[in-house]
Amino acid sequence: WLGFTLPSALLMVLFALGMHATGAPIEAGALHGLRIVSVAVIAQAVWGMARTLCPDARRVTLMAAAACVALLAPGAWLQVAVIAAAGAAGLVLLP
Repeated sequence: WLGFTLPSALLMVLFALGMHATGAPIEAGALHGLRIVSVAVIAQAVWGMARTLCPDARRVTLMAAAACVALLAPGAWLQVAVIAAAGAAGLVLLP
């Protein structure tokens, strides 16, 4: 986390503060580059959490089901409900 996520997040924050301070418009290429960096940071974090938090097939199945429902569910409140339901299911079904 300290070696990859924190430096990337700090660079994005500093870039945003610098753009705000100068008042210059953000170029489309720069914004596209930030999006690519954001995707890489999030993908690395998700991969690391999945390896740590889903060590067996039952947890992977629960995670995949919750992810599918959350991705297909419209609205933020339904996604929060999916997270809560998956947490409750994990408490009941997993040791």
